[in-house]
Amino acid sequence: MSEGAEKKQIARPDPLQKMRWWSAQHLDLISGRFDALNAAWDKDWLASGESKATRTLLASEGSAGIKESASWRVFYQSDTPFFWLQLPTKHLDHVQETLFTNAGSTTGGSRSKGNVGKSVASSAWEDYLLKLTELLVPANTDMKIDAPAQYLYKAWSGAVQVPLQWCGMTLMLLLSQACVEQLLGKDLLNAEAEKRSMSHKPPRSRLAPLMQAVQHKKVRIRVELSPCEIEIGNLQQMQVGDVIPLPHGLEQALQVKFANGGILCEAYLGVQGQKKAIELMMATPQNKTVESKSVAY
Repeated sequence: MSEGAEKKQIARPDPLQKMRWWSAQHLDLISGRFDALNAAWDKDWLASGESKATRTLLASEGSAGIKESASWRVFYQSDTPFFWLQLPTKHLDHVQETLFTNAGSTTGGSRSKGNVGKSVASSAWEDYLLKLTELLVPANTDMKIDAPAQYLYKAWSGAVQVPLQWCGMTLMLLLSQACVEQLLGKDLLNAEAEKRSMSHKPPRSRLAPLMQAVQHKKVRIRVELSPCEIEIGNLQQMQVGDVIPLPHGLEQALQVKFANGGILCEAYLGVQGQKKAIELMMATPQNKTVESKSVAY
């Protein structure tokens, strides 16, 4: 396989995007913005209202209705794609027919089908497109022919799909996450983010002092004499009753250790009642010992 063929098979990764999911309330707000836009256009161009209510969908839920062969336009703001518009074939014919039919003319009239009708339809379309871009893109709008990337139709992409029912046809809009955020407004999104941060704060509980928290926990300790060494030969000859002298002096304290071998303190062996006991001692910096407490075992 040639190097050129290998490069063609390497798929370009999708751009990194923050995950975003819009609620039904968000989608209803977006639909309301488009309904207001359509009503404003109808007021300027039609004798009576014609547009139907808008229904906004998450792009991942509405991708099945996309036609790949349709003509797409992408609108940019500062090199950032904001939204895509899918134009039906002969869209100006639909606008022309709607304008003159709504005005009381028949579609067969010379005006509606002549150059005058086409010019009026073109002006009406340009006005609608201007209103659309002013709503969706803040400023510095650029447009070119390009279809939306497939990652926009994945869940949590933040993109939404708006099928606009306008002039007897469906204008399919795909809004990017940045476009939706701009459309909803920073004030609304910031207020929602602050509300979520307040609701996700862990409940404030009163902390208990350390000693109170651990005072009922149990820990194993052991008391040790000084170790001694025995030759293997002598070890084999040992019998019950033999006495083994230890290097541990009578005046020398025992070592009290944790189960892991760490030294806790020193102690002396004694008796308390009918049990053996140890008297705990704490070593001082001058290698002296101070009496602490007697413990029976």
